[in-house]
Amino acid sequence: MPRYSVIAFDADDTLWHNEQLFLDARARSLQILDGVLPRHELVAALERAQLENLQFFGYGIKGFVLSNLDMVARLAPERLSGHHVAQMLELAKRMFEHKPLPIEQAEPCLRRLHGRWPLWLLTKGDPLDQKAKLRHSGLEHFFDRVEIFDSKTPQAYAALLRREGVRPHEFIMVGNSLRSDVLPVCQIGATAVHVPSAVEWEHERVEPAELADCQFHSLQHLGQFADFVEATHQNATP
Repeated sequence: MPRYSVIAFDADDTLWHNEQLFLDARARSLQILDGVLPRHELVAALERAQLENLQFFGYGIKGFVLSNLDMVARLAPERLSGHHVAQMLELAKRMFEHKPLPIEQAEPCLRRLHGRWPLWLLTKGDPLDQKAKLRHSGLEHFFDRVEIFDSKTPQAYAALLRREGVRPHEFIMVGNSLRSDVLPVCQIGATAVHVPSAVEWEHERVEPAELADCQFHSLQHLGQFADFVEATHQNATP
């Protein structure tokens, strides 16, 4: 059994609600861009916009808005007006001003573990956006390290652990995303804990076959995580 030296948390939809903001923004985008394309084409275009542009614009609010505008500009440039662009940019500003609502169990869980283990926040996306959400969440003071990845890959996790002198078997990560918080952590030989969220982005889903060789733990909610860490650590092999 492992004896942990670092406990890491995902941010979006693990510590605070986030995906609902983007679901609402997708609905608003459809209203703003209504008529630029036939409705069914517009829905399909916006659904694939961010995935096709991740390598250029990344994750987060700016990537979301730029990807939507880029997709429509390519499909119907003659119908995309300055008014459409202005409304989409205003939507982005409103999203940036949104203050995240912490998950109910987040603060009690962090308070219980804080000071007993180093706590890291490992997230991905736009640094400006992620730092603002962390600051507004009221949870920033719990973390000893904050790392914002372009993408959560096995290589990104492994490089961070090497820099910090942490061996994979001493590292535990908890998050809501099987693709970002569980699968790559398993692949480097560390401990992954999955806490599902009520709303999940389609891109973060994985096929069961992808998890065939991935040994991870599942909890119903974040409130169970501190108990899990304490029990696992207490039974660890010295």
